[in-house]
Amino acid sequence: MQRKFKADTDKENAVKEALQYINEILPRMNMTQKEQSRTELMCEESLMRLMEHSDFSRASHIAVRVRKSFGNVSIILSVPGNEFDFYGVVEDDMREKFSPYDNDYGASNILLRMFLPDLRYRHSGTFNVIAIKAVRSSYSLLLQTLWALAFAITAGLILRMSLPENYLTALNDDVLMLVYEIFLDAMKMCTLPIVLLSIMLCTADIHGFSGLAEIGKRLAGSFVFTQIFAVITGFVLVMIFGAGTGLNMYAFQGEASVNATLFTVAGMLKDIIPDNVLKPIVDNNALQLTVLGCILGIAAGLTASKRVLEIVDELSNIFMKVTEMFMNLMPLAVFCSVASMIITAGTNALLSVLGMFLAAMLGFLMMNLLYCVMIRISGLNPLHMFRKSARTMITAFTTCSTSAAIPDSLNACKAMEISSKLYSFAIPVGSSLNKNAFCLSLAAITLTAANMYGIRLSLTHLASLGALIIIIAPGTSWTPIIAISLLFENIGCPLNALGIIMAIYPLLDMADTVTTCNGTIASTLTTAKQLGLLDTEEYTRP
Repeated sequence: MQRKFKADTDKENAVKEALQYINEILPRMNMTQKEQSRTELMCEESLMRLMEHSDFSRASHIAVRVRKSFGNVSIILSVPGNEFDFYGVVEDDMREKFSPYDNDYGASNILLRMFLPDLRYRHSGTFNVIAIKAVRSSYSLLLQTLWALAFAITAGLILRMSLPENYLTALNDDVLMLVYEIFLDAMKMCTLPIVLLSIMLCTADIHGFSGLAEIGKRLAGSFVFTQIFAVITGFVLVMIFGAGTGLNMYAFQGEASVNATLFTVAGMLKDIIPDNVLKPIVDNNALQLTVLGCILGIAAGLTASKRVLEIVDELSNIFMKVTEMFMNLMPLAVFCSVASMIITAGTNALLSVLGMFLAAMLGFLMMNLLYCVMIRISGLNPLHMFRKSARTMITAFTTCSTSAAIPDSLNACKAMEISSKLYSFAIPVGSSLNKNAFCLSLAAITLTAANMYGIRLSLTHLASLGALIIIIAPGTSWTPIIAISLLFENIGCPLNALGIIMAIYPLLDMADTVTTCNGTIASTLTTAKQLGLLDTEEYTRP
């Protein structure tokens, strides 16, 4: 939507009309009141700065365009004028010319500097243009990825039916797989540092709660039990559904099928401690990296130095930011990977992933039934927990974030009359460490990928793989592609399978997060009952 406002004769009125138009259009964009107020302020300050450098001899109007795509909302303001250094003016004025308390112009610069991450200036033709990012939708990447998946399936089928084999091979090898492999290399660059730093932080946090030994012991037992159940359930359901079997993706790529080279029990014990601090990173050894992270985390906790943990946290944030930058290319990577799989393997690959999706969804249902059994064994009615956790489940489903659901989880525990001494500790810790549903997803995804590539996993392989899943899940849950990459490399599975799996993972993630939050609340509830930290009569009240 675009509107133009004539400004060559009455600039002040044109600005007023433009701002009024923006104020009228924003409520239609499904924005919160806070987002609307912030956007109106950004538009006003940006438009004023553009008007200071306006030249209406070159054009006679102000243009305002509102754009909404994939849940994102942008406002584009265009005013005729000569190009100027928008960013430099704001920074220089803040440092040299103005005090924030001297005049309105200085205050304006403070606001513009606050909004800089959401402002993009450019000079186009005769116009100075500022694009304002009003809303950054958390679903934007999901929607783009789903569109990329749909386009990739369509394009792959059309190309497979219309192009000769030699053209398909050249397109796949020289374009699609090239782009996808560059994306994977970029992601792998951040994988091991993030895992190491995350495990250090998690381990240090656990040590910090040493004063709550009894509560921590019972919660840990509940978390580990449900995670073991989740991994076994994921493996068994994929075997029952046969997800990925009979496809043998290596046959389509001209490579021989291989066996997994996971650790044996003796080998795992022998190599569990690295003889060099850098060896786990250089050798890409996930188990040694996990052990190293735990050792360093315990040591960091024993030093009781907040500065050390702050540095580790900052380093983790830096690598996470790099990962987020590359994650913006996920739709392109998914398109290339899925189109490649359709060209080489046809629709069988999609059916394999569909089988994995159905197996995982059934697994999440079984996990929730397990929570009901745990609560019932404690002598409580599980329906009361689910009823009082309804808001938590909605938040978890819509945000796909256990951290975002923490406030609602705390309120749910309070409504159940669980002691605050317990839930104020259990919910935040469980949000970080209790990743049972994520364990189920990883188990289902990894075994499906192994089946797709004809990789045979013995019971020993599955046991060591399951142990590895439980160990790395807490440290990589917010970046599933990292966890999946590590697991694929440990079973000898090419990372090519990542594309189609990551395309469908956001759908799994919604149910995954709900199940995880329910599991943390259920463990908190049963622990409260065991330790006498629950008001049973209040729990049963509506």
